[in-house]
Amino acid sequence: MKHIYLILSCLILVKFSISQDTIDVKSLPQAGLTYIVSKDTSTQYSISAASQSAQSWDFSNLVEAYPKVPTYDSTSKTSFGSSFPTSNLFTYGPAAMYSGLFGSAPVDVQGTNKGYMFWRADSTGFWSEGFRSDNGVYSNKIVKIQPSELIFPLPGILNDSTSHKSSWMLSFNQNTANVDTFYVTKSEKHFKYDAFGNIKTPYGNFTKVLRLHEYAIKVDSVYSTLNGNTVYTTVLKRDTTNTYYYFGKDTDYPVLTSYADKNNNLMFTEYFKMTVPSTMQTSIFSPVETFSVYPNPTNSVLHLKTELEIFLVEIFSIEGKRVKEEIIDKNRETISIAELKPGIYFCKIQSFDGKKQSTIKVIKN
Repeated sequence: MKHIYLILSCLILVKFSISQDTIDVKSLPQAGLTYIVSKDTSTQYSISAASQSAQSWDFSNLVEAYPKVPTYDSTSKTSFGSSFPTSNLFTYGPAAMYSGLFGSAPVDVQGTNKGYMFWRADSTGFWSEGFRSDNGVYSNKIVKIQPSELIFPLPGILNDSTSHKSSWMLSFNQNTANVDTFYVTKSEKHFKYDAFGNIKTPYGNFTKVLRLHEYAIKVDSVYSTLNGNTVYTTVLKRDTTNTYYYFGKDTDYPVLTSYADKNNNLMFTEYFKMTVPSTMQTSIFSPVETFSVYPNPTNSVLHLKTELEIFLVEIFSIEGKRVKEEIIDKNRETISIAELKPGIYFCKIQSFDGKKQSTIKVIKN
């Protein structure tokens, strides 16, 4: 009987030790590195429930729609460090190709404007401290997130849970004699490390994986004041989402992230591919030396001629709305706009390293 108890005790101890693999600051993005991340927008799967038993997640059938390349570097390398004294990391560039875990400057809804996001990575977790957009209506404004937004808490231990609220505000026309307008975003998040195990992706097998479930409510609103009194308020948007981060103990970026709506219906997936040394440059874009499109006008396919090997192509309407986006390489230098209505559009390309971009007017018959 003693032998049975001893065996049971050992099994319980082994299970306990496996499930208690801790995710710490070593699992956070590091300065000086670019993370190549694949985004799958089509593959569907059911998100598994929370579990106290070791799981084997198989995502090997994911298909890359396009890559993302978030680059992190030290905030001290920017000229805005004094505005974000607690930040130790930043990302820079258009959201479409350079967004990090939370994205680039959130006021750029089309994902094309350049901007800085400022982060804090420490033993308590990964935090968003604020942002500054280079372009657009909100350009050159320092926006602090107060309290800072918790992206994910540390240390990460199975069954640990926490909640956090944050907000940021953009203000305009601060004049006591006139109506002032404020754009406000408030977030409420609930976190729980709810499962552990091994995971398989198209890029390999990862062990000692711990999953974090984030349930988030985000509300965007606008309100106006006159002499300090609120005279108008409206809610522009309210989003409820579920996000599942799969952290590998031996990787410094989530192995995989599942993004789902409030009903846990999958929207898209991002999964880690590789890490390369950073070549981040914060100078202004240079024009693409060779860039032309033909035929122009066209009623279907645009052929793109450029010296770039791989690049982001974006099509904008004359009102400035992005209507199409694709990653193109030398093996396929075309993009179809057959589905667009006749009219004037702008075709913008940007180099994969973020240093060059150019735009050409296109007419759709």
